[in-house]
Amino acid sequence: MTDVMSDYRRLVRLTTSQEVAEYVRGNFRGRVPGQYLAAVVDIASTGSYPVNREPGMDRATRLGLAWRLLGLGEAEQALRPEWVAARCLRLARELAEEPAAGGVPSEFTVDAAVRRGLRCLGLGRPRALEIARQRRRSYAAALPARPSGEQLARATAVPGDRDLLRITVLLDELAWFERRVGDPAAAAELRAWLAIRDDLGLGDEIAELLAERIRTTPPPSAAQGGS
Repeated sequence: MTDVMSDYRRLVRLTTSQEVAEYVRGNFRGRVPGQYLAAVVDIASTGSYPVNREPGMDRATRLGLAWRLLGLGEAEQALRPEWVAARCLRLARELAEEPAAGGVPSEFTVDAAVRRGLRCLGLGRPRALEIARQRRRSYAAALPARPSGEQLARATAVPGDRDLLRITVLLDELAWFERRVGDPAAAAELRAWLAIRDDLGLGDEIAELLAERIRTTPPPSAAQGGS
């Protein structure tokens, strides 16, 4: 098994995407594991690791490596596009709040990260709203019968619900950028999505039914007659 921290110390010294890709691929037979890439990206993008206080571990160098690994993860299909987009958005936010002294990958600028996040939404707004309506109807139909957790999950599964989850997670990341995007087209698209954000959830009525379900469901020990 490869030593992630030792690899990180070697990888951060490499200066091109090709060098990084060759080193990483050389450590594995077959496909590069996404967990490995995600672990090294986390080290590179988080200043609190003790290794990042060593000489030569400046922020721009570390973030350069983070992007090369994210790009490799996309090329190898080892990292989901929405995961890459979310990480770019988080780094763009950190850099907007605490700018680095130059040399940071353009992918971590606000506009580039927001454009990437919007591309990863993957559905148009009308389709996302229709999935959300179907999901609310499925909960409204299933909850009165007081199904078990497993039964409820099956009864409320609707086509496209994973797409809807991806969208809502990304919108949570994108919301902070609403008034910070310079690209007019991206800004308008983001505003349009955020305007329907509340309509993509379960809504107050279903939320209350779920809260009532929690309040009135006895704990497992009580339900089973435990001592």
